[in-house]
Amino acid sequence: MLYLGREDAQMMSHVDEVIRDRMLGDDTYEPDAVATVDKLGKLATPALVIDGAEQTREEAAFLFQDIVKAELHNWVPGASQRLLFRAGAALGFQQPHPELAQVLDCGPATGDHAVFSDWVAGLFVLRCSSCFRIFPN
Repeated sequence: MLYLGREDAQMMSHVDEVIRDRMLGDDTYEPDAVATVDKLGKLATPALVIDGAEQTREEAAFLFQDIVKAELHNWVPGASQRLLFRAGAALGFQQPHPELAQVLDCGPATGDHAVFSDWVAGLFVLRCSSCFRIFPN
């Protein structure tokens, strides 16, 4: 896991500019390399990059649980579903039915959703069967 704070913003911008300048004059870079640079250019600080590489299984489980708790309190329709799938995949806790991460949110209230009880990251939650949104149980 990498944390890029506000103090890293200037250097991140500089790195992006230097890499783009280098690539501009060299046509030997493959499209995959350009796509990677585009991803780096989109990183805004502060940012948390989760890769799960340096964590034990237990640490990764606690981190994923913290992510789920944060999303329960600050749900962003259309974004939180994707975050849970990406974080789960990065940390080794693949979520079921990844296609649901692209479905539009059914609404802001629990009653707008067809919910069922489920376990996510060791938390007992209510999950919508249509859009994957989770609610505290």
